[in-house]
Amino acid sequence: MEEYSLIEKKELASEIEARFGKVEMQLLDKHPGDIRVDIAVIPPKAGRNYFTLVTVGAGAHEMNTPEELEEYMLQRAEFVMCLPYYWQLGNADPFWKWPIDLMRQIGYLVLNEEEWLGWGYYARSAEPFAENIHLEGAILYDAECLTEYDEEAPEEEFEETEDDEAPEDASMCILGGNKVINFYQIMPLVGKELDFLADHEPEELLSEMGEVSFVVNPVRRSEI
Repeated sequence: MEEYSLIEKKELASEIEARFGKVEMQLLDKHPGDIRVDIAVIPPKAGRNYFTLVTVGAGAHEMNTPEELEEYMLQRAEFVMCLPYYWQLGNADPFWKWPIDLMRQIGYLVLNEEEWLGWGYYARSAEPFAENIHLEGAILYDAECLTEYDEEAPEEEFEETEDDEAPEDASMCILGGNKVINFYQIMPLVGKELDFLADHEPEELLSEMGEVSFVVNPVRRSEI
């Protein structure tokens, strides 16, 4: 199994907290294969009323990068998803569980020698992620770091803390002095948006979706 060293795990934990907030728990990968994809959980707080989930382990594997991109050090990645403050992370019902499954599936995809997961990569499921929602695929883009969410939540639910400051280049970090890890946001997509990608470039879709929050709305409709 490909894994980070103990030192790299500690460095990555620090880098995640510097970008996304204090990790309060980890959802462990109980059935790892050639890599282990755990998920770090940063809970809501005042001024950031959403959960941030970050994979931990996908970046231990070095992907095959397109030749024209090799110089940009995009061989390793971890993946980020933000969920509303009311999300029931411990609920096994598919309506609540699908983000965890999706993050692990994307994490495991780094092992596919014919794939490279980076900005603009997208994939489609055979069916919607759960009943009563229209999301059935996802696209990757540079991670959103410490950005306020504009939907209001009861402030009394969150503990007041000092303002966070993200590193200048918040979508990547370096472990052990030479291992570059890129952080990509996962944006779930509905069918019409995935259909749009059949004839358009990813940047065109992301431009059309400029008003869509990076915090997942499980019942949103298409922006196309």
